[in-house]
Amino acid sequence: MRRAYHSYLNVADVDPRLLDQPDPPGVLVTTLAALGDDEPARRTLWDVHERTVPDMPGSRTAVRRPYAGFEHAVLSRRSFRADGAFLAFAGGEAVGLAIVSSQPEAGTMNHNFTGVLPQWRGRGVASALKRATIRYARDLGVATLRAGNDAENAPMLAINARYGYQRRGGHLRIEKTL
Repeated sequence: MRRAYHSYLNVADVDPRLLDQPDPPGVLVTTLAALGDDEPARRTLWDVHERTVPDMPGSRTAVRRPYAGFEHAVLSRRSFRADGAFLAFAGGEAVGLAIVSSQPEAGTMNHNFTGVLPQWRGRGVASALKRATIRYARDLGVATLRAGNDAENAPMLAINARYGYQRRGGHLRIEKTL
């Protein structure tokens, strides 16, 4: 059985000083749109996603999904926005990503995923990505960001709490292996 939390952030309530913090030394956060939103850039997003998702608490997969599956499940969604897909680079290597989606004109966006390669965890990369997504939502005039996190994902729950996400409910997932 797995517990997950649903968390909400009132974007206007985030302390601007938190959003103005510098990214870690040597880390550059950019968007898929800024990279040209072409196939090589999309494959970079896919690569980091597929390398980080198996480590996520509660992940049900250890198998790397083919690019076509990622393209269908993520990139081709109506709610996907290349300017809402963030990549963190260090030394020319993509080391993390964050994806937000939905219709900003509705006033709400979903924070779908944040992932950082294992060797870069604990260095502030996830916080830099979180700041970028919050600034993005703020700049679009979005009122609320929503996130879902496994209850055992203490690092991301701590980052969300730092920026003011409030837990409001959640769900349980019960599985049986046959």
